[in-house]
Amino acid sequence: MTFGNTDYWISYSYIDTKRDFENYEKLATPTFVSDHNLSVVCKYWISRLNNQVSLTYRYASGRPYYNPNNENFLGDRTKSYHNLSINSSYLTQLFGKFTIVHVSVNNLFGFKNIFGYSYSSEPGVNSIFEAHPITPYAKRTFVVAIFISIK
Repeated sequence: MTFGNTDYWISYSYIDTKRDFENYEKLATPTFVSDHNLSVVCKYWISRLNNQVSLTYRYASGRPYYNPNNENFLGDRTKSYHNLSINSSYLTQLFGKFTIVHVSVNNLFGFKNIFGYSYSSEPGVNSIFEAHPITPYAKRTFVVAIFISIK
């Protein structure tokens, strides 16, 4: 939807699936599936500055993961995923060529997202497999890029 110099949209998807996937021992929701996914995007064009600013929020419900300490196959779920990103794209010219200077911050608030867990190969104390969360390499990322049209 558009009004003034603003574009925005909301996207939502729901999936309820169980599959006999790879080497699964029974029908189960695969580890790459989150039931609920939401995306909210707002872009604003600032004419006098030749600049577009955008804000994006993404949410995904927890995904199943294999926990060798749980008898229920793929019975555990990660916590929900949250990400708020902000971007700015400035349109200009460099060396007489169309140029975009882009700045982006991903996961602005530094949400502690967990994609799953890896477990030790051998049980430890009390026959419990030790878990290590699988997380992004960085809590948030910054990108500064310059795109120059060479045509």
